[in-house]
Amino acid sequence: MTLLFIFLMLLLLFIVLLFTVASRINLSYDSAKSDMHLTLKWLHPLLRSVIVKEGSRLLIRVYLLNKRILTKLIIPKQYTGRKGNILRSLKPTEIHVNTQYGFRDPFVTGLACSAVSAVSQFFNVESLHQKPDFLANSDYVNLDATAKLNLGYSLMKLI
Repeated sequence: MTLLFIFLMLLLLFIVLLFTVASRINLSYDSAKSDMHLTLKWLHPLLRSVIVKEGSRLLIRVYLLNKRILTKLIIPKQYTGRKGNILRSLKPTEIHVNTQYGFRDPFVTGLACSAVSAVSQFFNVESLHQKPDFLANSDYVNLDATAKLNLGYSLMKLI
């Protein structure tokens, strides 16, 4: 009976922490290397998940106390039954974006600069640092973004 009580108390503590402690999300993308990493950390080093692009595949790796417990190939699904944008329904906070990009055509670089500024207004971005390269010899995009996300609220919205 005592063991059951301890288990229920730990479960209750986990649920309370899930709704009160925000997770940290980091996204980095480098088009020159075709490299993408999306990292979610919650109560680091307790839980960390990393989505990486390897070739044309996306892999998710989940770590518990810095020990890998899961590696799985992500198979994209179509979310036709949902109304609205998934990103908007998750309500990320404290969004910070750093971008560096350049295109061989300066006109395209200018369009990208204005598009990034316009899109950032829809997601309530706290800080946006752009570094457009109007004299680029080749096309490239580098993106580093961070945000905080309440996992409990997000899971409730997705279920």
